[in-house]
Amino acid sequence: MISQAASTTVRNWFAEDYAAIADQAFQRYGMRVLLCGGPDPLEKELGAEIEKHAKIFRPLNLIGKDTVKRLLALMERSTVLLSPDSGPVHMAAITDTPVIGLYAVSNSRRCGPYKSLAYCADAHEQASCRYLGHTPQVLRWGQRVEHPGAMRCVTRELVEGRLDAVMRDAADRSRQCLSSSRPGGSIISESA
Repeated sequence: MISQAASTTVRNWFAEDYAAIADQAFQRYGMRVLLCGGPDPLEKELGAEIEKHAKIFRPLNLIGKDTVKRLLALMERSTVLLSPDSGPVHMAAITDTPVIGLYAVSNSRRCGPYKSLAYCADAHEQASCRYLGHTPQVLRWGQRVEHPGAMRCVTRELVEGRLDAVMRDAADRSRQCLSSSRPGGSIISESA
């Protein structure tokens, strides 16, 4: 699932990058990707651009067609959410859906999805150095990088690596569940 837009456009990633990740998710993992978001014209436009750039699999576009209740239900059934710093990353956290949060304008350690910090594609330090001339450690706590190029610091390769980590962890959890459900298998320690 991709929720592609934040309330501030400077935090948005780019349509061609979302499309490349959607293609990779389909090609490598057989994932069917859907786009979600509100009725805002900019969200709809970004969604249409993602569809246009998708080369292998055209995502299902539900932008402007879903409700908060339906979005939460979809998140509960999703393998992963890919999104910039926005409300849906925190909604996914309450449904226990892993989130690949896209962060460069702000620091994921400050405002990221608390259950998925390890999966965040965080380029805040690179953006701080490039556009503010300092590392975040010497800047005021919470300093944002409000530059239109900041999200370019979040590379496809970084996001691809986070997707691979989510899928690897999901496979590990699945194997653990299978082994604990076999006769003689247990999740309780013998010494307990």
